[in-house]
Amino acid sequence: MIEDDEIFFEMTNLVKSHTGLPCIIWLSFKSPGQKAKILVQADYSQKLRKDLLFSITISNKPEISGDTANLSPEDLEQLKNFVILNREVLMDFWNEVDPNILSIIDRLRKT
Repeated sequence: MIEDDEIFFEMTNLVKSHTGLPCIIWLSFKSPGQKAKILVQADYSQKLRKDLLFSITISNKPEISGDTANLSPEDLEQLKNFVILNREVLMDFWNEVDPNILSIIDRLRKT
């Protein structure tokens, strides 16, 4: 069984300087049986809060799942726009087409 801490060890976090978003996002590679998604921290802290995570699908019509807690509607809209704008880049990481996070960061377009 994989522990929570092991899951986060396998993920990459991106902060505002990488994304332009006011919250931390977490990227991972494809997991069997899961939709393409990223995890998002539902507050404005720069410190990990595992209890405040929700997911958003990587698609042209991103869907949010989970409690968005303290994020404003404007920030959620910005998050959706970020996913749409960077869908191809995020999918390249998800599918391990481009597993180099430095390359991914260079390719991301900030919102």
